[in-house]
Amino acid sequence: MSYKIKAATGHETVLEDFANQSENYSAITIVGDNAYETLSGYGNGGYGELVEFNLKSRQQTVLYTFTGGADGGDPVAALFYHDGAFYGSTDKGNGTIFKFVP
Repeated sequence: MSYKIKAATGHETVLEDFANQSENYSAITIVGDNAYETLSGYGNGGYGELVEFNLKSRQQTVLYTFTGGADGGDPVAALFYHDGAFYGSTDKGNGTIFKFVP
C-alpha cells in the first residue's frame, strides 16, 4: 500500500492499495505528481516492469517491460532519480544496472 501522511495532523491518505493485485512492488520513487514503481515478476515473460502512477488522477501507466535479456529482469531496490533519468538494478541478467529516461 502506498499512502501519504500529513505531518501536522497525522492524517493518512491511501494513494494505491496493492492488496488485491498480483504485482510485487520492489520500489517507489516520487517525482512531482508521479510515483515511479518497479514490479518484480510481472509483465510479459514475468521479468518485471517500470510503471508510473499519477498521484492526482490515480492512473497507472507501464513505461517499460523487462525482457530478462541484456536489460535484466526482476528489478530490485529503490530507483534513483538524477537529471531527468531513473537508475535502478535487476536481479536477473547478472545484476544489471539500468537507466530509463521518461
